[in-house]
Amino acid sequence: MEFYLSRIDAGAGDTRIEDVHLRDTVARIASRYGFSHVVIDSRVGDLIVATDPQRLERIISNLLIN
Repeated sequence: MEFYLSRIDAGAGDTRIEDVHLRDTVARIASRYGFSHVVIDSRVGDLIVATDPQRLERIISNLLIN
């Protein structure tokens, strides 16, 4: 996976920026990897970030499985 992240850092591939509901996205990905019991609480409400959802999902997945 380091290779993939290195390609992201180098700007390889297409970037698709869109609004992503961060809490919902993290909860969905966490549930997929068996972490559905973890409470995800946001003190700022429903945090929406402008990012590439596919790359964000890849990064969160890497954090959870490592």
